[in-house]
Amino acid sequence: MNDNKQSNEPRNVGFIDDYSNDSVHNRSTVRKTEGKPVYSNPLENETKPKRKITKMSRKRYRKQNAALIISCLFLAAVASVSLYFIIAGPEPETNSPTGEFDIALDSIPETEDTAEADTEAVTEEKEPEREFITLSRDEIHKGNLILVNYKHEYVFPEEDILVSMYKTSDAFSVNTTETYFQKEALDSFCTLMEDLYENSGCNDVLVVSAFRTVEKQQEIYQDRLDRYGSEYAASYVADPGYSEHHTGLALDLTVYADDGLSYDIDTYENTKWFMENFTEYGFILRYPEDKAAITAINFESWHYRYVSLPHSLIMEKLNLCHEEYTDYLKDFTVDTKILTYNKSSDNLGEISEDNIENADSSYLIYYVPASDGDTTEVPLLKNTEYTVSGNNVDGFIVTARLKG
Repeated sequence: MNDNKQSNEPRNVGFIDDYSNDSVHNRSTVRKTEGKPVYSNPLENETKPKRKITKMSRKRYRKQNAALIISCLFLAAVASVSLYFIIAGPEPETNSPTGEFDIALDSIPETEDTAEADTEAVTEEKEPEREFITLSRDEIHKGNLILVNYKHEYVFPEEDILVSMYKTSDAFSVNTTETYFQKEALDSFCTLMEDLYENSGCNDVLVVSAFRTVEKQQEIYQDRLDRYGSEYAASYVADPGYSEHHTGLALDLTVYADDGLSYDIDTYENTKWFMENFTEYGFILRYPEDKAAITAINFESWHYRYVSLPHSLIMEKLNLCHEEYTDYLKDFTVDTKILTYNKSSDNLGEISEDNIENADSSYLIYYVPASDGDTTEVPLLKNTEYTVSGNNVDGFIVTARLKG
């Protein structure tokens, strides 16, 4: 066999470490054998490669050990941080406009309880300041806006709330010396009559009837029943206990002229001014002709009822009888919307409690339903003067005016 023939087995060209000097590679030579290049390594015959290889292996060993130690330390650090977050819980999320987290020094992880507490705190801050007055259930039956009709009986108060109308003004006269009215209503009626006299020269208005006892009402009802029959009596006279005359807020008027004759106040020439202005003084025509189906009383041109301002003006503006107005006001509560009325512009509106300071209004009106218990907490608007009236049905009406 030819010794120069190239073997098919790979030649051992020696171990060249990645960290060996480039000059070692450069010293590699090529020789030719039978026209084929054969690579030889000039390091084959040297004695130092074993020591060099040994040194480089230890060097790599040390590097591998260092890498292993670093990896172990890194894993330990990750495990420690993970354990901390598991114990401490998640960090609270923030809504920073810059996308960064703004964490207060005293921040704590948010839970359901703390979230609800924060919501309640925000709600309390936005809730308007309120005061309350406590009214007993009996107070429903008191006030200028109580509704008395065939469904709602009048509840007589224990205290005396009436004053005599006799000789309180020269601008009108009364049928008897035993004619009584509530003080606030009487003051307003006297002003109305005096302004009537000033504008028309008329002082012929006669108060035929004002306050009536149950016994007096029974007497009148029986008289009409005997003279005109049950249908007439039921159409023009309220049942005893259900008459507005019990309240001391209603009166029947006529004109007793110098000629000794009586005239209807709504058609008499000298009382035209009265018919155009009585609502400006807190009075309403209690039984209008077009509301008989609601009031259950036929048209009475002589019967007037004091409800106070601004309610008389609102009822006139909306063409509502007392029954309709009582129901209308139930749409307005302090928690939903408040009715507003500006007397100078005769404008009605609505407003929320939060905006009452900006209301272009003289009056603020809302309904408060009576509670099921013995008392009701009636909320009051801040920075207002107010009056409260029962409606004699199921609640209270608050009428307020902004201070200043």
